[in-house]
Amino acid sequence: MKFVKGKSGNPKGRPKSETKNNEQLRRMIRDFVSGIISTDEMTSDFNKIEKPEMKFKIRLDFLKMLLPDPISLQKLSPEEMEELFTYIKSELNEKS
Repeated sequence: MKFVKGKSGNPKGRPKSETKNNEQLRRMIRDFVSGIISTDEMTSDFNKIEKPEMKFKIRLDFLKMLLPDPISLQKLSPEEMEELFTYIKSELNEKS
């Protein structure tokens, strides 16, 4: 079977359970990084680290897993730019 450029080999997409598990893991890491949860083993191991710079590096590595890759505004279509603008505007209005 030959793959066709621009055509997905998996038209049904990623299984829902996989997406849900990824989101749960991201939420757990996000909560750990922000200090909200105390997952016993993670927190215990983390607290044994004495060097503040090592703790900072671990948090930074976790954040890299959570945050999306930066986007280049020059590569966005006009529709995507409008969608981004609308989203930012609504977020700012909610916080006001």
